[in-house]
Amino acid sequence: ISNHFTPKNQPSLDFVSKELNLSYAHVWFIFLIPVVCVMGSYTSILVIRTIPFIKKDKELKDRRHYDFMRINSVANCFLFSVKIVSLINECTSEFWCSQIRRLVGVQYFKLIVGEMFGTSLRFFSNFTFIAFQLCRLSLIGQEHGKFVEKVSKKRSIKRLVIYFACLSFILSIVKYFRYQIN
Repeated sequence: ISNHFTPKNQPSLDFVSKELNLSYAHVWFIFLIPVVCVMGSYTSILVIRTIPFIKKDKELKDRRHYDFMRINSVANCFLFSVKIVSLINECTSEFWCSQIRRLVGVQYFKLIVGEMFGTSLRFFSNFTFIAFQLCRLSLIGQEHGKFVEKVSKKRSIKRLVIYFACLSFILSIVKYFRYQIN
């Protein structure tokens, strides 16, 4: 996959460096991604499994924000999975450069799953986190704006999730036109 917006003097994603002049930070980054993704998935699964016990508590005034927290954790689990799988296409040096990444199917996988779906999940995760924060904000005080009231309504949660998913997908379509299969 090559980037349409890469200047002519910079290498595309298909370029393999013959020299080992890459910084150690990039190599560590490749090895730390799986560790961070596994830890993030673990904490997200803990949130998903803990929320049903919290929602049973009768003393809580309002529990709608827990729905957004659970949806956010599910989106983050998918996002971490996509990030780990997308490491197939990473190339840091001659010692860590898979020949699989040159296959057309793998390049389409990176484009569709790694770039488009990954970007869509990041947008969706951010939108659900903002909705979670607005629901928490609605618990403080009496008067709120119409936007905060609309987001924090129970019947609008499903509608907002569908809206966020569609908006995230539309915003990530740009990634499809940014890359070209080699």
